[in-house]
Amino acid sequence: MLKPGAIFIAFCMTAVVASVATILVVGLGMRLPLALAGGVGGVALIALVNHLASRATTGRQPNVRFFELEERISLIAERVLALEPRILRVDAAAQETARRTAAPLEKEIAELGSLVRMIAETVEQHDRAIADLPARQAAWNISQSGPLPELPRDDEEEMDEEEAFIAQAQAKAPAIDPGKAKQIRRAIESDGIELHLQPVAALPQRRVIQYLAVPYMRDQDVLIPPGEFVLDARLGGLQPALDAFVLDRAMRVARRLKARDRDISLMVSIEAETLMSSNFASDIAKRLDGNADLATHLVIGFSQEAFYGFGNVEAEMLSGFSERGFRFALTGVRDLDLDAASLHQLGIRFLRLGTDFLLDPERTRTSAIHPADLPGLLRRHGILLVADGADTEARVADLLDLDVRAAQGAVFGMPRPVRPEIFTGEEGAPAAKTGARGVPAPAAPPATADRGNPVRPFRSVARRA
Repeated sequence: MLKPGAIFIAFCMTAVVASVATILVVGLGMRLPLALAGGVGGVALIALVNHLASRATTGRQPNVRFFELEERISLIAERVLALEPRILRVDAAAQETARRTAAPLEKEIAELGSLVRMIAETVEQHDRAIADLPARQAAWNISQSGPLPELPRDDEEEMDEEEAFIAQAQAKAPAIDPGKAKQIRRAIESDGIELHLQPVAALPQRRVIQYLAVPYMRDQDVLIPPGEFVLDARLGGLQPALDAFVLDRAMRVARRLKARDRDISLMVSIEAETLMSSNFASDIAKRLDGNADLATHLVIGFSQEAFYGFGNVEAEMLSGFSERGFRFALTGVRDLDLDAASLHQLGIRFLRLGTDFLLDPERTRTSAIHPADLPGLLRRHGILLVADGADTEARVADLLDLDVRAAQGAVFGMPRPVRPEIFTGEEGAPAAKTGARGVPAPAAPPATADRGNPVRPFRSVARRA
């Protein structure tokens, strides 16, 4: 159906053709057919011009729209760039507000954790003290009244396990010497504890791979070996202070080894009493945290008896030390029923076993594992067996037959005193200064010359820890 607009346009075009034809006929005298053709041609020319003009206008309009769109996009981009810093500032302000709000809560939670830990330590210490009270009381009574007569064989066989333990403690418990305790305390406070180092050699190369820190107590011009005062320090409650003093000195030596870039570690023993003392345990933990860079040069040793007796608090503390990279050594081993995988998981990297114990044929028949299989078993789990007390070349040959890769004893060197300048910070001090303090020659300490190997008493004390 035709629209009215189209009909009107057709009418107008017809009128225009008629008008042009009339003008051509009347004005120019042209014939009517030519005049009509001229009118039609004029209308066609007008239509063509109109078409070209409208097309040109239509072509310019998209360009104008594109320009407007680009301007708007540029404006939006500028606004987005201006908005981004504001968003970052808002996020930073929100994070800072959250941090300020959470900081007091974190501090309170940490304080609560410390309080809970202290309570757990106190409860565990009380439980142990209560459990050990009968044996300690019996030991004290027997130390004051003298040795008890031997029990008849029949009665001894009928005693239960607890009574046998108390009887054994009564028979072996030493008396506390108050004078010796004062002497030890005075030595600790007056810098009278000297640190000696005994080498641990790799077999068969005999290359030094580790040093054992051995504390000696100086009484005027006499050096007292650890076997003659460590037990008194434990009975007098001075073992934590002694361990803290020795650990501080050992850290200085380990730092010197690290400064010289030597691939040698230093082993220092810490007794169970020290870790059970909350004050000294926290102090030692702070020292180790502040010297985490010495983890590869410092090995912390515990006796097997003490290690197996650790509770949850001590185990958590050792786990923290292990996470910081510190390694542990199990000393005074008497029970070969070992779970090497579990020991490695707990951070044990060295296991010290007495040469006499390792080469004892009676132990070979009764132990859970044959001594010849022990070094390989430990190595497969990343633990190095160190044979302690290798005093003769024959013993060293026997250890090599068992494929033991590390040993310590008089064959490889006696304990030697550490130079004083290591602790005072003096560099390049002459060796004669060591003699100025009265420290004896390394090969023959005056107070231990007639006692044989001075390490044996200390090792036996470590086993009793």
